[in-house]
Amino acid sequence: MGTIDKKTYRDLGDAVGMPDEMDKKHVQKILLRYEKEHPGEIAQIIRFAQANSAAAANPFGRVTAASGKGIDSNSGRYIMELPQELHQKLEEYIPTLFRNKRHFSWFCKEFKSLVLPEKY
Repeated sequence: MGTIDKKTYRDLGDAVGMPDEMDKKHVQKILLRYEKEHPGEIAQIIRFAQANSAAAANPFGRVTAASGKGIDSNSGRYIMELPQELHQKLEEYIPTLFRNKRHFSWFCKEFKSLVLPEKY
């Protein structure tokens, strides 16, 4: 296997590699299984979060900066709301899914129906 070198791998996501089509199919199975066990819960949580989020005021899901001066490039974004059990199952399968920016971006692009803002 070899050693992990800082020059080769900047973070764990680089060492693991990007999710592929097989990962996408497995994530779809996890989502379908959860939906079968808890019918309509995911959609209800997403609708509730979209309706009650301060981020709904703009299409990118940005929330005001901590400084209170409005939205700027350092503002946080409210991207998604998932049931805790589903979040855990997804993280069990791909531990870096919500911790690595590129893996999370892949997840948001592949599963757009789970993303809260209009634009990502």
